[in-house]
Amino acid sequence: MSQVVAIALLVGIVTVLSATVAVYAVSFGGAAEEPAPNAVLATTFDDRTTANGQYLNITHDGGETVEIESLRLDVDGAETDTGDSATAKSGVLESQVGTEWKATETLSLNKSAFDFASGSDLLLEDATVRLVYEQESQDSSSILYECQVATTNCENREN
Repeated sequence: MSQVVAIALLVGIVTVLSATVAVYAVSFGGAAEEPAPNAVLATTFDDRTTANGQYLNITHDGGETVEIESLRLDVDGAETDTGDSATAKSGVLESQVGTEWKATETLSLNKSAFDFASGSDLLLEDATVRLVYEQESQDSSSILYECQVATTNCENREN
C-alpha cells in the first residue's frame, strides 16, 4: 500500500513541476518577431557631379513588397562639395514610391533628396546608406540593405 501512495505522490510532484516549467517557458517566449521582407535590391552609383550631384539608385529587383512606413533611411557621411554635411530629407521614400515599394521601382538618392545649402553639389562617395526595417509590433529592427558607396559594397541583409 505504501508503494501505491509513493507512486501517487511522485506523479503529483512531477505534474506540478511540469506545469511550473511550462508556465515559466511560455512567459519568456513572447510573440515571435515578424521577419523583414525578402526583397532583392540592386544598386547603381554615378560618381560624376551632374546637375543633381552624385546619385545612388536603389532598385527593387524582386521579392516581397516593402511597406514604406516600416522602413527608415539612414545616410551617414553624405556631404557637399564645400565640405558641409548633407542630411536626407524626411519623407523622401514616400515621395518617390508611395506607401509600398514594389518590384521594378527605384529610389534615387540625389541632390533633391537631401537638405543642404543651395548652390552646392552632393557628394555620396564617402557615405554609408542603410535601409532599416522596423518591426511594427516589437521594439526591434533589422538592416534590409546597406551600402558603403565608396567601396560599392552594397548588399541585402542575410535571410
